[in-house]
Amino acid sequence: MLLSKSILSSEFKRLAITAGCILSVLAAPGCSNKDDFKQSQTTEVFSQDYNPHMLEVLWVVDDRSPMRKHRDEIVDEAGYLFANIDSQLGTYGQYRMAFVNHDARVGHKGVISPATPITRGTGTLAERTAYFKNEFPSMLNLSTDAISRGFATSLEAMTNTFKTDSRIPTVLVYLSYGDDKSTTPSGEPVISYYAQKLLALKNNKPELLRIYSVNYAAGGQRCALQNGADIDSPGFEDRFNQLAVTLSGETADLCSTGWGQSFDLTGVQLKTLPKRFALQGNPKVDTISVSMQVEGMEVVPPAWAYDSSTREIVFATVPDEGAVIVVTYFPIGL
Repeated sequence: MLLSKSILSSEFKRLAITAGCILSVLAAPGCSNKDDFKQSQTTEVFSQDYNPHMLEVLWVVDDRSPMRKHRDEIVDEAGYLFANIDSQLGTYGQYRMAFVNHDARVGHKGVISPATPITRGTGTLAERTAYFKNEFPSMLNLSTDAISRGFATSLEAMTNTFKTDSRIPTVLVYLSYGDDKSTTPSGEPVISYYAQKLLALKNNKPELLRIYSVNYAAGGQRCALQNGADIDSPGFEDRFNQLAVTLSGETADLCSTGWGQSFDLTGVQLKTLPKRFALQGNPKVDTISVSMQVEGMEVVPPAWAYDSSTREIVFATVPDEGAVIVVTYFPIGL
């Protein structure tokens, strides 16, 4: 590469000054003990997520007459699950909850009960659980369509009568002794079709949708319909359980005890907001500075430490929702 005379002259001058500085005991005018550039401070910004203190719960109940035979046991187990959901919300969380049956006939499809969904309201957990258990049996006292279409009715409800909020976690609890017989517009595979449709209502975020399926188990008891159940018939597809598995939910035996308490509710309602924030750069530890703003106002951040093994800022307590966390430091190597 060819350099112009002016560039060469400047370069020789810089080298001469540098050499003079090294050799001279007293620094000559123009000498400096610093290089020609200043160290660059790095800034990394993190935004703490928001946690929706709200949960939607839709019970999709097979209310055909055989379910009445096992009604008391179902209501008790559902009450345990309800209590788990309610208690997990903590002090300030809220929910919107309703029932819909499997009847897909015109005029019935997707109609919720009660017409105004149940909310957390007031009273103790015991009082709310008692109210829920009083409401639930009304769903098991109806004579409806002989064909179960739980997928179709739940999608209809979440789209219209129990219109879902795409930002809020939703729990769908399918209770049935039979198989789903919903159809699709052009003959698409039923499981993938309804999985995609339900997820689309949550902006395709799987963490905002939890499916529980409570149905007959292979080789298990027959507590509602004693003979001729779908599971014992040719062509049984186990659709409710399949949907739950496809969407990383859970399944249980309708005739067993304990499913209301055994379902893992971790992460269903509220996110676990992080206390650890990984840096992209590798900082000099003694140069790290952390500041925080909430709603545009400067606030004192929680106590924090730096974990050099993972290059993370670790707060003692979870930073506030929506907090903007600013970390500045000088990287190693400068």
